[in-house]
Amino acid sequence: MKKLLIPFVFLLASSANAAPIIHKITATSQGIVDGAYSHIKAVPSTYTMSSTGTTIGTMGQLTAPAVSNGNLTGVAATYSASASVSQTTSGASTSFMESYQQGSATPSAASLTHAGLTSLPSGLDAVYVAGGSNNGMSIAITSVGGGTITLAPGAAGTSVTGSITSALQIGD
Repeated sequence: MKKLLIPFVFLLASSANAAPIIHKITATSQGIVDGAYSHIKAVPSTYTMSSTGTTIGTMGQLTAPAVSNGNLTGVAATYSASASVSQTTSGASTSFMESYQQGSATPSAASLTHAGLTSLPSGLDAVYVAGGSNNGMSIAITSVGGGTITLAPGAAGTSVTGSITSALQIGD
């Protein structure tokens, strides 16, 4: 019996001088509301032509886009293919190149959510940012012991962070 008590007494004596044992569990959650944005990169309609050793009777051209009260109506400029080209000197080296790129239509704000914008102006490269909405978003954190807290961020540009920590300490 003495042999069994000696290790137990030694264990008690050594644990009295040891540092405490701490076990922590932390549950954390975060909710962020960013603003809605739209990035528009409109491409203009373009027409180019180059030639060597040719006589140009008529050239292709761009027709102006549809406009109403000074605003584009959504249809980009189009190409009118009416070029008339002939070789200037028979048997001479000639080249003719013509190209057309259809431009972007006027963008609209129909796809923006919570933007507060009714239309987006056209431009070559524009970024439009409007306030976001949490749409009832909330985050919940449940502790190991069963307690729960619920947090909800506010309007655009806000965030909430919460955490619950449960700790168990053995010793001093």
